[in-house]
Amino acid sequence: MKKRTLLFVFGLVLALGIIAILMTANQVKAQQDIVGELQTRLLQQDVPLESIKISNYFPLQIEVVLESQSAGALVSPDDPLYVGVVQREIAAARMRGSKIERVQIAINNREGKEITRADLSVDPALDNTTIVPSKVSDDALEAAVRSQLLVGKLVLDDFTIVHTADGGQLIQLKLTARELADLNQVLPGLVTQLSRTLLELKKEQGAQIPGFSLEVFGANGESLLKYSAVYEASREKSTWWMANGVSQDWFPHPLPTTAP
Repeated sequence: MKKRTLLFVFGLVLALGIIAILMTANQVKAQQDIVGELQTRLLQQDVPLESIKISNYFPLQIEVVLESQSAGALVSPDDPLYVGVVQREIAAARMRGSKIERVQIAINNREGKEITRADLSVDPALDNTTIVPSKVSDDALEAAVRSQLLVGKLVLDDFTIVHTADGGQLIQLKLTARELADLNQVLPGLVTQLSRTLLELKKEQGAQIPGFSLEVFGANGESLLKYSAVYEASREKSTWWMANGVSQDWFPHPLPTTAP
C-alpha cells in the first residue's frame, strides 16, 4: 500500500512537472512572437533597427538596438524620433496584452559603437487602457490643435495626421524658424501648450492620440529641434535633439538618449 502511494505521488509530481514545462515553453513561444511582431511593426515604419531581442523572459524585458547615422559619439537629429516610435510600439503592445515590463533602447553609430543606452520601465496602467476608435475626426482634430498652437514668428510648413496600426491619430508637425531667436522665444509655450491641448482632446473628446512629433528647421533647411512625445496611460515620455544655441533654460536637461 505504501509503495502504491509513493508511486502515485511520484507520478503526480512528474505530471505537474511536465505541465509546468509545457506552460513555460508556451509562454516563451508567446514572448518570442511578441518580439517578431514588434520587429515587423518597427521595420514597416522605417526604423533603422539593428537588432531586437528578449533580454529577460520572466519578467519580460526587451532590448532594441538602433543604428544611427552618426559617425561619432553624439546621436543624430533623427534618433529621438526613432526612439519615440519604439516607445510607442512598446506601449501599444502592452495595451494589446503583452506583459512587457522594461525595454532597453541602445543607439549605435555607423561604426557599430554604442553611443547611448536607456533602460525604461513600461507603464503598468496600460493594462487597463482599451484601444478604441477615435471619436474625433482628422479635420476636427487638426482644427482644434491649430487653434491652440503657439507658433509666434515660426512658419507651420506641414501638419500631418498619421493613422497607426491600432487606429491612433499620430500628429506630426514641421515648422521653420527664420531666426534662432524666433524659436527660442516660443519654444516653452509651443511644446507645453501643444501637449496640454492633445491631452485635453484625449480626455474630454475621446481622441486616440498615441503621441506627436515636432520638427523645427532653420531658414536653410538645417535641423534645429527634433522632439517626440509618447503618451502612456498615466505619463508622457519625451525624447529630443537640439542644435547648439537652442534654449534649454525651461527644459529639463535631455536624457542621455537625446543629448545633442
